[in-house]
Amino acid sequence: MSNIEVIIPVKNEEINLPFALASVMKWADRVWVVDSESTDKTCAIAKEAGAEVVVQPWLGYAKQKNWALDNLDLKANWIFFLDADEAILPELRDELVDIASRDVNESAFNINRYFIFLGKRIRHCGYYPSWNVRFFKRGKARYEEREVHEHMVVDGKTGSLSGHMEHNDRRGLELYMAKHNHYSTLEAKEILRQAITKDETIDAKFFG
Repeated sequence: MSNIEVIIPVKNEEINLPFALASVMKWADRVWVVDSESTDKTCAIAKEAGAEVVVQPWLGYAKQKNWALDNLDLKANWIFFLDADEAILPELRDELVDIASRDVNESAFNINRYFIFLGKRIRHCGYYPSWNVRFFKRGKARYEEREVHEHMVVDGKTGSLSGHMEHNDRRGLELYMAKHNHYSTLEAKEILRQAITKDETIDAKFFG
């Protein structure tokens, strides 16, 4: 028992998901695939690999993950959030298992990742290093309510690990561009929402 459970949010990830599952199934206590009503073979692939599949209609990036934290029957002391187009590399796996086997002061850990583009790792232009809190003690972290590019809010000390994840979306350039166009739209909406909230706060302070 590794004392680690992995949560993978998915929708129509039949191409990428087998690689993500292969990187965690042999050592994680349980792997949860939280499916947003896929219409391809995503759920069948997850079940065949031995993952626990739970269907939850899409709530948004942060809300979907927080729903998983609040509703899955999580038992392990440590949780890892993995995207379907990511994989945990062996060095990182060994670090995770070691940390989960002993008492540590940290509540969560930042994880670095390589981005694969056209078959090669990007090592510059803002894509590397790419740090995110993904590994945390159960009950000690959850996602901020944000439209996109959400980050975890941690109760306690945060550390960093030397091992890596690898991000490799194998679905082709057309879907890659569509995904990032969608992200840019959501980011613009989030910037506008924050600006409106700030103005409303100022109005309430001075004119309320």
